[in-house]
Amino acid sequence: MGKIADTIVEIVLGKIADILSKEADFLGEVRDKMESVERELGRIQSFLTDAKSKRTQNQRARHWINEVRDVAYNIEDAVDEYFVEMNYNRQNGGTFMFSMKYFKPPVPALHSLGSKIAKIQTRLSEISESKDRYEVCLDQGKEWEPKQHLRRRYVLEDIDETEVVVGLQAGKNKKKILNLLLDANLSRRAVISIVGPGGVGKTTLTQMIYKRQVQPLFSYLNLHESKSWRTQVQPNLMTFLVYICSARGEFSNHMWLTISQKPNLSDILRKMINLSSSEPNVQDEGHLIEPNMQDHLIEPMEQDECHLIAKLKRLLSGKRYLIVMDDVWNNDLWDQLKTALPNENKGSRVLMTSRFINVAKSADPLMEPYLLDFLKENESQVLLLKKALPIQNPDEICSSILEKVVKPLLNKCKGLPLALIVVGGILSTKDPSYDSYHAWKRVLDRMDWHSDEGKNCMDVLAMSYEDMPHHLKACFIYFSSFPEGHEISAKHLIRLWTAEGFIPCTGSRTMEETAEDCLDELVQRCMVQVSSRYTDGSLKNLKVHDLLRDLAVHEAKEDNFITVFSKGVLHQPNRATRRVSLQFCSSQLIKDINPNTRSFLLFGELLPNFIKFRLLKVLQIEDVGQGIELSGLNGLINLKHLGIRNCKNVRVDSRSFGCLLNLEILDLRGTSVKSQTTSMEMHNLLWKIDTLRHVEFSEPLSGPASLAELEQLQTLRWILVSETWGMELPGLTNLRRFGIKNTSMQWDIVTNVLRNLPSLVSLGIKGDNIPKEIVDMSTCRNLQSLYLEGTWSLRLSLKASLFPPHLIKLTLAGSMLTSDPLPELAKLKHLRKLRLLKLSYLGKKLTCLAGQFLHLKNLELSHLAELEVWEMREESMVKLNYFKICGCQKLLALPEIHHLTAFRELTWEAMPQFQGSGSRAGFAQ
Repeated sequence: MGKIADTIVEIVLGKIADILSKEADFLGEVRDKMESVERELGRIQSFLTDAKSKRTQNQRARHWINEVRDVAYNIEDAVDEYFVEMNYNRQNGGTFMFSMKYFKPPVPALHSLGSKIAKIQTRLSEISESKDRYEVCLDQGKEWEPKQHLRRRYVLEDIDETEVVVGLQAGKNKKKILNLLLDANLSRRAVISIVGPGGVGKTTLTQMIYKRQVQPLFSYLNLHESKSWRTQVQPNLMTFLVYICSARGEFSNHMWLTISQKPNLSDILRKMINLSSSEPNVQDEGHLIEPNMQDHLIEPMEQDECHLIAKLKRLLSGKRYLIVMDDVWNNDLWDQLKTALPNENKGSRVLMTSRFINVAKSADPLMEPYLLDFLKENESQVLLLKKALPIQNPDEICSSILEKVVKPLLNKCKGLPLALIVVGGILSTKDPSYDSYHAWKRVLDRMDWHSDEGKNCMDVLAMSYEDMPHHLKACFIYFSSFPEGHEISAKHLIRLWTAEGFIPCTGSRTMEETAEDCLDELVQRCMVQVSSRYTDGSLKNLKVHDLLRDLAVHEAKEDNFITVFSKGVLHQPNRATRRVSLQFCSSQLIKDINPNTRSFLLFGELLPNFIKFRLLKVLQIEDVGQGIELSGLNGLINLKHLGIRNCKNVRVDSRSFGCLLNLEILDLRGTSVKSQTTSMEMHNLLWKIDTLRHVEFSEPLSGPASLAELEQLQTLRWILVSETWGMELPGLTNLRRFGIKNTSMQWDIVTNVLRNLPSLVSLGIKGDNIPKEIVDMSTCRNLQSLYLEGTWSLRLSLKASLFPPHLIKLTLAGSMLTSDPLPELAKLKHLRKLRLLKLSYLGKKLTCLAGQFLHLKNLELSHLAELEVWEMREESMVKLNYFKICGCQKLLALPEIHHLTAFRELTWEAMPQFQGSGSRAGFAQ
C-alpha cells in the first residue's frame, strides 16, 4: 500500500509552491505556516522514497505511509478550496481578466486556509515523530532522470513487435488457421478457436490475421529473413500469401469484438448491429481500431434482447461474415449469440480466442481448437534477449550472465511471452555500459515468486511496476481509468496526465514533451502496447494487456488513487479516493462519492449534475447517447480538462463557459454541442479564457474575435476565420496545430495569420478558391503535416516548390487537379504519407516512376472518380507498407507490388470490381 504516496506528495508540494509564489504578499501569518508545512512534507517525501525502495511489507510502515497520503490530500483540499474562493470573488467582482496579483483575497478565505493549515501542521508533526516506531529510515532514494529517458526513446522504434514474439512463428501449423478461414470446401459457419493462457499471444496472433499483414505472415513460416519474394518464395506459396492478405476482403461483413469477463449481451448485440449497418469507418492511418463497446445508434425501443437478435440476424442474412470474438471466458455468451448468426453455407467464420478449451469446444465441437502453448526455453531466450538488448547481438552476451542470470529468469517466466517481454523491458532500461551482470542480477534477486503460474506472471508484472520511478507509477495506474479493451489515443492520454498534475515542468520543455517521454518509457518497459503510430513515428493509439490492466486496477484500489466502477463487479464507494472512472454502468453506484473528487472519467453514462464537485479538475465524458444535458459546469472554476467525445447533441448552458477560468483543454471531437442560449454567447465567453492550451472541435465553430490574447494555445482546430482578426497580429509562438475554415473568402487575413505562427507543425485549411499565397508554404520550414480541402484559384498549378521542404504528411481534397500530381509530389523527399481524396484529381491516369517516393509508407486514393490506370514502376515506393483505395470504381487493376518488400496491408472500400476476388484482381499473378 502507499506505493504512489510520494507522487501525491510531490503534486501537493507543487501546489504549495504555487500558492506561495502567487499569494506571498497577501498570506500574512499563513505564509509562515505554509512554508513550515512545505519543509516538513519535503522531509517526509524522502522517507517515502526510502520506504518505496525497500518495498517494505511491515504493516505499521504501510499504515504510516497511508497517513502521509491522507494528510497530503487534506493539504491539497485546503489549497484548492482557497483558490476556488479566490476565483469566485474575482469573477463576481468583475475582474475576470485580471491577474490574481491585483486582487486581495477576502478575509474569510484567508482565515479558513490558516485554520486548516494549522491543524495540518500539528498532524504532520505527529506523523514525523512516529517514523522511528514504523522503522522507516531516511534515504534520498532514486530520482527520475528525464534526460536518460530521452536518450533511449528512439531505441525500439524500428523493432516490429510481431517479429519479436518468436513463439508465434515457431510452430509448423500456424497457417492452419488461415487455411480454415479461407477453405472453399468448408461452407458452413465455422468457429475457429485459439486457446491459451493470458499473455501467451492469442490476441497478437489474431490481430495479425485480421489485419492481414504480409510481413508478419512470412514470419509465421520462418521466412522473415527472405530478401526477395520472387527468388526465395515458391510461386504457389506466394499466391497463397497474397490470397491470405485478402482474407478480410473475402467477407462482406467483418467486425472485432473484445469480450470482457462479464459481458453484457445487449451491449454486444447493439455494437454488432451498428457495425453491420453503418458505413465502414475511414481510418486515418489504416490501422485496426476497435469501436467502443457502447454505441447508441439503436432506437430506445429496441432494448429487448430478442428484438436485437432478430435485427442482427436480418442484417447478416445472405452475407459472408467474419467475426472476431477476443477473450471469451464462458459458454453462455456464445450459446446466446449464435442464434443471431445465420448459418447459410456462405463460408462465414467466427475467430475466437479464449483461455479455456471447454469454451472453444462448446462453440464448435467439429473444429479442433488451436492451442497456443508456452514457449520453449530456446524460444524464450531469444525473445527475452531481443527485448533486453534491442541493438546488440545476443550472441555476444557472456556465458556467466546466461547461466547465472538469464537461465533463472527464463525459469521464472515459465515461457509466457508477456512475462518475458515485460522482464526484457526492465532489463533494457539498465545501462549495459556499466555492469550488465550486477544490474541484471539485482533484477533477478528482486523477483519473489511463491505460487502457481498465474501468480508468477502477476509477480513479474508487479515487479516491473515496482521498478518504475514514481512519475511513471501514477501514469501507469491511470490506465485503470479506461475500460477493458479500450483503445487509447496517446495525445488524449498525455493531455489527461498534464491536467492531473502528474507531469512536472522541466526547464524549457513543455509538459506535453515530458509526458511523451513518460509514455515512451512505458512502451519500452512493455507495460503498454502500441496499436498504431503516426507517419513521423510518434505514438498514435495504445492498448493495455488485460493482465496489466488488472494490475493497474489493483494498485489503484490499494492506494485509493482511482475508484473504478464497471459492469458486473460489486463496488463499495470509497470516500477517500479523489478520482472516479465509471465504465458503462449506472451512475447510481457513485451517489455517495467524495465531494472533493478531482477527476471523473465517464464512459457510456452521465452524472445528473456536477455542481457539488467544486474542486473538479478533469471531466472526461465518452460514448454517451444522444440528447444529453450537462448541468453544474458553472461551479467548476478549478476545471482544467473538459473532454466530451463521441456524444451526440450535447446541450450546455453557454454561460457556464464564463465560469471555467482555469480551463486548459477543451476536446469536443466526435461531438456536436448545442447551446441553451446562443452559440455566439458561448463562443464569446470561451475565447475569454486566457489559460486555454488545446481546443479541438469536430465541426468548424466561430473563432475568437482576436488571437492576441490566446498566447498559450498549442492546438486550435477547427474554427471559422474571423474578419475581425485584422492585419497585424502578434506571433502565437506556442501554436503547433491549427485548423481553419474560411467562408469569408478574405484569404489575406489567413495569409497574415500564418506568417505569425513560427512553431506550426500541422495545418489544416478548408475553403474555396484557395490562392497561391495560401498553398505556398515553402517558408514554413517546421511544417510537417498539411491538409488542404477546397478548389484552387485558376492561376495556380501544383508545384513541389510550393510545399514546405520537410513535409511528412500531405492530404489534398477538392483541389480538382487535371494533371497527374505524382511527378511533382515525388520531389517532396521526406513525404511518408500521401492522401488524394475526393475530387483532388480529375484525370484518368497516375504514374509513379522508378526512384520516386522512396520514403513513402502510407498511400490513400479515395473517390477519384475518373481514375482508370495506375502505373507503378519497380524501384518506386519501396518502403510502402499500407495502401488504401476507396471509391475508384473505374480503376480495373492495381499495379505490380512484388518489389515492395515492406508492404503489409491493403484495404479497399466501395470497389465492386474487386469483390469476390479480393486483392487477386489487382495483383499480378
